Amino acid sequence: MQRVVPRQDLRLLAVLTLVPACAMTWRPPARTTGPSVSREGVQVAVLAQVCAQADNPEDSLDEDHADLQVRVEVHNAAADQVTAYPERFRLVAPGEEVLKPVTWSGDDSVTLRPNETCSFRLRFLPFGWRQCRLEMRLESSDGVTLGGKALRIGVITFVAWKV
Repeated sequence: MQRVVPRQDLRLLAVLTLVPACAMTWRPPARTTGPSVSREGVQVAVLAQVCAQADNPEDSLDEDHADLQVRVEVHNAAADQVTAYPERFRLVAPGEEVLKPVTWSGDDSVTLRPNETCSFRLRFLPFGWRQCRLEMRLESSDGVTLGGKALRIGVITFVAWKV
């Protein structure tokens, strides 16, 4: 049985394949409200990002696609160890679309003892963005826990640089 791949999936694959690796330059966000710190002293920051976007003027649907990668740092200044779960972080994209990371670097979870720091890369594949320079929000949701309970860490608002 032959599998039919939807047109938008083919376009996304072409966009991501054609973006040269040299164009994927990590930069600090153009603007950010971070870092954000929990009451217990755990800090989350957006260190760097790369947002590659391609427009296809010949596309009759007039959609464009963006590949956003964000390097996140978690620092534990709490008295006890915390656990970070990269896959639980969420991006609130322009238009209030909530996105889960499609990939992340490192293990599924990272345990941090007091005064330890880790960083990981989150990758989001949003659709229909006109520009990568629109304001976005990174939410830790239940992405960092202390004693099994999610920490309340504020939202980090940022604007990415467009490649």
